[in-house]
Amino acid sequence: MKLIDKQIVEATKPTIYIGKRTYKNKRTGQVRVAKPYWAEYFSNGRQYQEPLGVTNMTAAVRAAYALAERLERGQQKVRDSRRTVQELADSYYARCEARSLARKTLVKYKGQLERFKEWSKSESIRRARTFSPDDLFAYRNYLAEQCRLSEKSMYNETIVIKQLFKWAAKNGYLSRNLLEPLRFEKVKSPKQPCFTIEQVELLLSNAERWTVPMFTTLAFTGMRIGELQQLHWEDVDFDHNVVHIHRGGSGSRPKDKEDGFIPIHARKLKPLLQSLPRRCELVFLMPDGRKVSPKKLRRYLKNLCRQCGFENPWQYKLHTFRHFFASYRAQRNLSYKYVLE
Repeated sequence: MKLIDKQIVEATKPTIYIGKRTYKNKRTGQVRVAKPYWAEYFSNGRQYQEPLGVTNMTAAVRAAYALAERLERGQQKVRDSRRTVQELADSYYARCEARSLARKTLVKYKGQLERFKEWSKSESIRRARTFSPDDLFAYRNYLAEQCRLSEKSMYNETIVIKQLFKWAAKNGYLSRNLLEPLRFEKVKSPKQPCFTIEQVELLLSNAERWTVPMFTTLAFTGMRIGELQQLHWEDVDFDHNVVHIHRGGSGSRPKDKEDGFIPIHARKLKPLLQSLPRRCELVFLMPDGRKVSPKKLRRYLKNLCRQCGFENPWQYKLHTFRHFFASYRAQRNLSYKYVLE
């Protein structure tokens, strides 16, 4: 459709014209001029027209310059994909898998995206391009009222959905991200428990023999369970009393992606490590000779806390030993380097 009252916007490349479109009134048959401005330009031998979304001449010129900058960066107009919410969610999850995220993270994303897909289908929200901020708030209400999620879980799931549509807009599946302006205040995590030195000593004195080296290592090195699970004998240096941490997260790397050297407690930890049999390259194994199972070890710890008479024993996790280690250092006002000497 031709534009009328076309005007050239100076110093644009490719040359951009702005003008207005005409339309025919269905009732009267009269031809009228639409109020919004449009831009017209040629690129790669083809003519393009884009709505500028403004009715003011000055604003239309500014929008034309912004269009010229976008074209100069090689960004053509993006047409909304006809992908469904389900297809978009599946594509996003495939992208997460390709990034080699941790298995635990992938399982979490999978469950959240499956729930979102089911809800969208039940609400007859088919095309991803029609998903609006109102739909997101409706989904949050569903999470709160039907799924009874906590504020923290609702926040995490909301962020995943926002990431989904941000990725879609960035990769050309959507012309714009309608959820981008929305902001949600981050929900603080509930206060995490921390063992006292008395509790740690009580746990170690009552634990079964096969768990004592693991719990002692977690408590007096601050290792994450994944790092303990993948600790090799070659990483343990008894001559210099240090443990080299460079495995344990996604892609067999620590969570912070950096190597670390942790001192070995000469009295509490070193004798235990030296007494362990070297059945394979891994330092720690389950009683049946298999790789350490964080799930089984966590379950055992919770039961042990109950047997020791701890208040609310089910709140404690393997990561609580890491909190203890941080407290252990702080109470003695010692640096990480010298805390165990």
